[in-house]
Formats: sequence, structure tokens, C-alpha cells
Amino acid sequence: MGDESTLARAYSVATLEQTRAQLRTWWGVAMVASIGIVFGLISLLVGQMLILEPIGGTYGYEVVYGGGATAWWNYPGLIVVEPWGLLALPFLPTLAMVLVSYGVGLGMSIAILIGARMVRLRRRPLGQPTAVGGVTGLTPAMIALVTLGACCSTTAAATAGIGVAAQTSGSTVDALLQNNWYLNVFQLVILWVALIAQEQLLVAYGIFFEPSKGATGKQPARDRFALVRGLARVALLVGGVTWSLATLAAWTTTDPTTAGAGQWFHWIVQQQLPALVAVSVALAPGGALHFARRHVHTAGGAALRVMLLISGASLLLWFPAPVVSAGVVGWLNEVAGAAGVSAGAGGFLPPEIFGWGLAFHWVFQLLALGALSVGIAWRPLSVLRLFAPTEIVPSLDSPTTAPGTPSERPSIAASSGSTSDP
Repeated sequence: MGDESTLARAYSVATLEQTRAQLRTWWGVAMVASIGIVFGLISLLVGQMLILEPIGGTYGYEVVYGGGATAWWNYPGLIVVEPWGLLALPFLPTLAMVLVSYGVGLGMSIAILIGARMVRLRRRPLGQPTAVGGVTGLTPAMIALVTLGACCSTTAAATAGIGVAAQTSGSTVDALLQNNWYLNVFQLVILWVALIAQEQLLVAYGIFFEPSKGATGKQPARDRFALVRGLARVALLVGGVTWSLATLAAWTTTDPTTAGAGQWFHWIVQQQLPALVAVSVALAPGGALHFARRHVHTAGGAALRVMLLISGASLLLWFPAPVVSAGVVGWLNEVAGAAGVSAGAGGFLPPEIFGWGLAFHWVFQLLALGALSVGIAWRPLSVLRLFAPTEIVPSLDSPTTAPGTPSERPSIAASSGSTSDP
């Protein structure tokens, strides 16, 4: 029963239930639609999918199926040529643009809603926690704007977005231009994660909208280390998402069907496992702590801790040259490579990451994720409590109640705080 309720709450957060509920009015729908349409139109213009210039020749429309074209993700596509200009709608970029526009509409609409409530309640005690919400509500749109038009890769804004994606994933701009499906996935994943973070905020501070509403029914207690916890969770979120997407970036240049065991170990154990754990802790620290309490003494929990220990240690330690050549690389191997150690002696330096990208890769991906994985494997409850305060924990383990229904279940962190690590 507990697992079913946890899955239901996770599904609620993943589908942005609270966000959509707050905007389920005629003016909310109108605001989401208007913002999404404007953003989509700007994306079409910036990405040059829409060109408003007189074009000579035959007017009409054509559905392009591609045949044996290599860029399969662009087909089927629609090309419209009229006296007013040209409209080109390749399949995956168009689908991504529609979803991103909808997501930006949700994020910006909630930001406007929170801002309006802040103005109305600025003199009340609830004003302080909602100030955080007003800023966070803007995050999804800001992240989406970073990669504005990147699906078409033809403008300065798009090039900047591609550069960010390439540097944080260890790929190259040329590789991403040739396999621009990755840019669409990159946009969607980053935006979705940002919207989930905003959804968690709405669940945690639901009382901002009505004093009798919200996930907890009372104002969260003051946390002296809230800023530190927040920055740490942001670091894990950024590192985890980009490190997970690096696997897809690698697939733009490496065929996964022909990859060896070492490369698959790198993708699954060194990338996906620590990345997904980091994202889970960043977005739902209370849910991660609750999961650890339930499974820390089980066989499955022990197996997961062993895997996390192997995963984290492999990100941090040094491997001999034969292992490195197979695709398994640790942070110390990269440090040695940066110091000039040859490949024959175990040195390795990512050829496509340099400058600030290399610093980001080391700090946010290898060191942060490796240390978190080793820490959870060693002392899971103690480490997870660092990210989930013992007061009210706004996370997936907090019950999601309908508006106007007070929560009848105490915080997991508060009611089970006496549990200790084995």
C-alpha cells in the first residue's frame, strides 16, 4: 500500500498536477496558451523555421517523407511555401518546440500567478517563503530561453545553446549539429526537470495560495542551513541531469550496438546510476530519505549500496591504461592527463572538454556525484539527512492533498528521525 501511494505521489509530481491545478481556470488556460504561442512563434522565427519574406516559385505545401535520409528524426516533415514566406516543420524539432512552448507557458504563468499573490500578501508573514517561489517560477522559462531555437541551429542564440550542451555533455558542436535530435531531447529534459522543481515548490508552499491549503497545512519551520541545502541540491541537479544526458551525447558519435563492455559500464554504472540518484536527491530529498529508511536493511538495499560504492569509487579513482582504453575513466585519470601523464601510464583528458567545461565536468559531475554515491553507500541515512531537514520535508513523501484538504499525515522525516545508519 505504501509503495502504491509513493508511486501515486511520484506520478503526481512528474505530471505537474499541482501546477496544472493552479491554472485550471479560464484565465489560467488563456495565459498558458498566449505565452506558449508567443514563445513558439519566437522559436520559429529565431530558428528560421518560419521566414516572413516574399519567396518566388511554386506556391503550395509538400509533405516530405525522407526516404533513406540519415536524419530520420526530421521526417515526416511539412514544407509550406506561400507569397508571405516559408514555413518548414521537421517532425522531431516541431514536436519538441510545441512541448517546450507548453512548458514555458506553464512555468511563466505560475511565475505571474505567484508574483500577483506576492503583491497582494507582501505584508503578511507568508510573504517571505513565497518570494522564493516567485524567483523559482521563472527558472523553466530561463532555461528554455538558453536553448531558444537550438533545434534548427542557425542563429547566434541557437549556437550558444549548442555550445552549452556540447560542453556539459562532452560532445562537440559539429557532432550535435549532425545529430540535432540530441538538442531536442536536451531541451525537453532540462525544461521538464525545471518544471518538476517548480512543482515541488508548489507542493511545499501550497499555503501561500490559501492559508487553509497546501501539502503540510502549516508554514515550514525556519532552517538555518536552507541556503546551503538549496545550493547543494542545485549543484546535484545540474550535475546529475547533464551527466545523464552525456550518455545520449555519446551516442551521437558511438554506435551503442557495437560498444564494448567497458563503454557500457561507463554509461550505466559511471553515468546513469550516480546521475539518477543525484537528481532524485536534489528533487525529492525527503522521498530519498524515506526510501533509504525502508530498504536500508533489505537485500535489495544492500545490493544498491554496493553498486553505488562501485559507481562512486569508479568516478573518483585511478584506473590502469588497459581499463581506460576500454572506456572506464576516473577523475584521477583525467587529472593525470591534464598534468601531462601519457595515455600509456593511465593519463586521460576528454578531447572535447576544455576550459570552464572541464572545471564543470570535474566539480559538478565527477566529484559531486562520485562523493554523493560513496557517501550514500557508506552512511545512507546520515548523508541523505544533510539534504532533507528534520522539520517539514517538501518532497515526494509528503502527501499531496486536494485544495482545501489539510494533511492528516505527519512528515516522514519528523516522525522517523530516530532511525540511524547501520
